[in-house]
Amino acid sequence: MSGRVKTTPSEEGSGHSDALWFRARGKPLTASGLYQMLERRAKQAGIGHIHPHQLRHTSAHNWRVAGGSESDAMVLFGWVSPEMPRRYGRSAEVERAQMAARRISPADRL
Repeated sequence: MSGRVKTTPSEEGSGHSDALWFRARGKPLTASGLYQMLERRAKQAGIGHIHPHQLRHTSAHNWRVAGGSESDAMVLFGWVSPEMPRRYGRSAEVERAQMAARRISPADRL
């Protein structure tokens, strides 16, 4: 496999797939292949072990930090329960609270 993951299928075969990512020869990237690629890239970046689901938590956190609403996150992430944005955001709630305190606190604006 090359150093890049394709985002479109090759011209071989039907040319249509519901897959999001493709291997070098145009076949859909499997869940196992995605996991292996992520592990390899994390190791290259020196960030240690990572698993694909962490990206969902990170995306939810970044959404909230950027000012995104819980209701919009529910739509974009495919969540039905209002508990889900809170669950996914919990892993970084302390960081967001500290950022809000620095932004809002009168002591930090002197």
